Amino acid sequence: MLGGNRSSRLFNVVREQSSLAYYIYSDISQYHDGGLLGASAGINSQRTEEGIALIINEFEKLADGREPVTTEELKRSQDYLAGKILLGLENSRSVAQQYGMAKLLLGRVEEPDEIIRQLNQVTIEQIQQLAEQIIKKDEVRIALVS
Repeated sequence: MLGGNRSSRLFNVVREQSSLAYYIYSDISQYHDGGLLGASAGINSQRTEEGIALIINEFEKLADGREPVTTEELKRSQDYLAGKILLGLENSRSVAQQYGMAKLLLGRVEEPDEIIRQLNQVTIEQIQQLAEQIIKKDEVRIALVS
């Protein structure tokens, strides 16, 4: 929803509407005792501060409920992720990484059909609760490579 594909919030706001970035996406890193939710972007160097402000604003609007997830966004995101999971099965490295991470983090391996079934059960309310829990205004960190 935030930045995984061309219909994501970050892509639309930062790239399409504002013409500030050549590429933009969100990503996560998962660990047993922590993790990271972030965004990466190739921003116009003359408008870096504006781009960073827009990115942070999109995270905050999701977390504080100013712009809650819509039913359409949820469905698009679920379809996108299901497709990504299925396409990943065509690459042995992706399969190994998926199974390895599941075993390490969950203690079990889930089949792709089960993951997609669970993905399709996610609700807007669950996303809102998670966004409020993990997106904290006073915990934002920025790394700028120029």
